[in-house]
Amino acid sequence: MTVCPSPEIAHEGFTNELESGETESVLLDQVLFYHAGPAILNDLFLSDLTVEVHKALEESKLGKRELIRQLRTSASQFYRLLDTTNVYSIRRTTPNLSDR
Repeated sequence: MTVCPSPEIAHEGFTNELESGETESVLLDQVLFYHAGPAILNDLFLSDLTVEVHKALEESKLGKRELIRQLRTSASQFYRLLDTTNVYSIRRTTPNLSDR
């Protein structure tokens, strides 16, 4: 069996080649998810939460300002939650979700 980085998946994983000639590619994200470290699970949860908030906002009849008021949060905190590129900022302001 040989294992090497796979150019077919932009070196974001590796390919196993068995003695039988069969090959299988595995993404690094799949390995990390399988071993599921707490930080990775937090990031996945926060990403899913952001997507769900976006869906709820689209379906809601409330405006963003009214929702911020009802949630008793600040506008900056609310918009941080909506920012899909800002997981680090959300992680800093939320308790470690894997501790629950």
